[in-house]
Amino acid sequence: MAAMISCHPKPQSILKLRCLVEQTSIVLDLHDIVSFGFKRKFIRNVLRSNILNILNGKTAIKERRDIRSSPKYY
Repeated sequence: MAAMISCHPKPQSILKLRCLVEQTSIVLDLHDIVSFGFKRKFIRNVLRSNILNILNGKTAIKERRDIRSSPKYY
């Protein structure tokens, strides 16, 4: 929050926007595991599956649904 205050003129207005992490970002950790955020569930290892298959698979779809339904991401 402190970083938002220093770089954004109206930081509270940003907090009213819905988080789009499941649509705009992926995280690849040191063990080649994909997730939608550093604190989100792991989806799959990219060394064992194609990235498109990972992002379109059942686990990723469920994770996106969980993110969208969580009040934390609104």
